[in-house]
Amino acid sequence: MLEVDVEIERDFDLIRNLNQRFSNQPTCTETILKSMRLAQLNARRLHEFSYVVDDMIVCTTTLGQVSEPISQSEESVKGEFSDVEFSLSVPIVALDGHITSMQVRIGGFQAFIRPLPIDTMQMPWLQTGVYAITEKGVQSVLQPLAVEPRAPFQDDNPRWWIEEGRWVEQYCYGSGSCGLVVINIALYLSHRQEVVLVILMFFTLVAGLVGVVIWSAHKRYMQIGRQLKRSLNYRTVDCVYQPIFRLDNGHLEGCEVLCRWRDEGNQQIRPDVFIGEIERNGQTRQLTEIVIKKAIDELMAAGLFGRIRMAVNTFPDDIASGHVDRILTKTLNGRPCQSVTVEVTEQEASNVGEVAENIEQLRSKSIRLAIDDFGTGYSNFQHLEKLNVDYLKIDQSFVRGMETNALRSHLIKSITEMAQILGLQTVAEGVELQAQFDALKSLGVSFSQGYLHAKPMPISDFANYVKQHKISNIG
Repeated sequence: MLEVDVEIERDFDLIRNLNQRFSNQPTCTETILKSMRLAQLNARRLHEFSYVVDDMIVCTTTLGQVSEPISQSEESVKGEFSDVEFSLSVPIVALDGHITSMQVRIGGFQAFIRPLPIDTMQMPWLQTGVYAITEKGVQSVLQPLAVEPRAPFQDDNPRWWIEEGRWVEQYCYGSGSCGLVVINIALYLSHRQEVVLVILMFFTLVAGLVGVVIWSAHKRYMQIGRQLKRSLNYRTVDCVYQPIFRLDNGHLEGCEVLCRWRDEGNQQIRPDVFIGEIERNGQTRQLTEIVIKKAIDELMAAGLFGRIRMAVNTFPDDIASGHVDRILTKTLNGRPCQSVTVEVTEQEASNVGEVAENIEQLRSKSIRLAIDDFGTGYSNFQHLEKLNVDYLKIDQSFVRGMETNALRSHLIKSITEMAQILGLQTVAEGVELQAQFDALKSLGVSFSQGYLHAKPMPISDFANYVKQHKISNIG
């Protein structure tokens, strides 16, 4: 089990290294192709590496650069706290799609997993499965079974139960994934001598395919808090910029500034992974100052500051304490502030009075305010009147599927109508489809943000992106 764990984790690191070297490359180059072939040569459990751009395969280690990009439409499964996506029964393009296999993808690179050398045909009474607990619910990572994991999903003790003549045991790794062993009791009684193989196969499958991912993630998260204390600084925080467009004329209005943190292994970590540790460490003020200062520095250097609106996320306590006001005053040093929007996450706050008071202080300097992820918090209607803001950012959970879901569309319409009554503008997050864009426009939403327009990008790419689009007059 330990040997398989080490081999698979090492192979996953090969893919991560490829992403670090060649992230955001628009095409497959000979250098990328040679690097993939070298990674395949060094891999023990992975084969047939490929490079994917916009969900289209552009080259593989066997075919080289393909003449026409090949679509990747297979549904993937990704558990919480993991950068690894699994796809089941994916056709191997190098074999004309006649043979399928399990595929793993990290970032822009993917590969097929070699099957583990265990003969399940000798144990017809046994089934094993691994399930990822995702935002869509319980999803199978291996093959679906007749039974599914049972909540609560806890990693402290295994659970077992009897279901329709089957003995089921469940092991969960936190809230991210669960492994199941399912034994047909009647068949098992005639194969009792294989009980040792049952245990061996279960742990090998779970540890080999998913356990190592959860274990490595857990180990990394245990270290994140300590690393943040040592290495949260201007150099290790990266700013990326996602465009925001007006729905009425399709012009570029501005961008939201998002941050990434690079750990001591130079691996880029998403905010949803490290923000919790930032709050536990009491480092919110430090992160807020770094992001605001770096974003303004980069936008000024690119000649964009003041031409487009810059929206930056902040912590409510940092607004309540006046910290955000002090940072902006110091960083801008007398420059105009009307192109800056400060976003505050909607939450149940005991210090809403202090937040509201300091929002007024920011507004007196022509800085605009927005409530982020509106509709998902506890205090949306209760505190909205107290917080004198300019924008409501409609959470992507409402936008996702709205083009076919009448309830979500109705909820967005209600939020938009309420915002219009209060004199507020609305920003829809997570817009990925043209049908969503058109529906939001018809509902009177003011602005659109999401992958339909562009993914978050570094400042150099964003500066080029701005040159290709009409800029709205932000006034």
